[in-house]
Amino acid sequence: SLKNSIFSYDYNKELLYSILDNLNLLYVAATRAINNLFIIMPYKEEIKKPGNVAELVQTLIEHPPLLDSIDQEKYSDFGKFWDSDHKVFELGTMETIREQEFSAIKSRQNEPLLLSSSSNRMKIRLHSKDYFQLTGARQAERINKGTLMHQIFEKIKTRKDVGGAVSQMVASGALNLEEGKDIFAKIDELLQKEPYANWFSDEWRVLNERDILRVGESKHRPDRVLLKDNSAIVIDYKTGEKSDKDIRQMKGYLIDLRKMGYDSCEGNVWYLQRNELVKVELSQ
Repeated sequence: SLKNSIFSYDYNKELLYSILDNLNLLYVAATRAINNLFIIMPYKEEIKKPGNVAELVQTLIEHPPLLDSIDQEKYSDFGKFWDSDHKVFELGTMETIREQEFSAIKSRQNEPLLLSSSSNRMKIRLHSKDYFQLTGARQAERINKGTLMHQIFEKIKTRKDVGGAVSQMVASGALNLEEGKDIFAKIDELLQKEPYANWFSDEWRVLNERDILRVGESKHRPDRVLLKDNSAIVIDYKTGEKSDKDIRQMKGYLIDLRKMGYDSCEGNVWYLQRNELVKVELSQ
């Protein structure tokens, strides 16, 4: 209704900014892929006038602009890569990702660090999200350790990834070299024991930090999901105290996986500070 009022100028200006924001977001999303890019969008049978980015992209793919001979040398004709029967646009070939081998962390000579200059100044990053709520050194140490462990496990698929994950934390400044060597040794030793040795082996398809979409709800993201045949194991890393909320959250993940067709579903809430596992199962 603002479009037909005295605020029509402001309305159209804000609408233009919103459209530009969404186009910028599309640009960012489409240019950050390293190996392969997948885009999933709703399909609309008839589009008279694109009203959002998905409809704009669909219109450009189904009705691409005609390219002259000069443009054809620089741009791809989208129409050639559109499968109208399956509603799939596919350009290029899938790149196979070779699993990178990681070794234990090694010392590396760093360049001298300039603490301050006329143009910039070194900034300190506080790695603990609860930094200002901590009430004692022991508590701070425990929370920080749990948070760092969580960040490391996010980067690990199998045991051989531990060295690379810890190296990243050392390079970012979250750990010094000695702390990195210590935490690498502890995690590597831990993952040689069951059930962790099984969880971090090559036997499973591993999904770290992947969203589960529920109808009418926001996305939900378990920390680690292991899949094999009709079996699924969910692991959620926790850095705080034990809570009934963690159990309810895990049961929600297991219900989702049941709906996806996984008959055998097992959940594990892993409290990293004390290395305590709480197993969660759904009643039949």
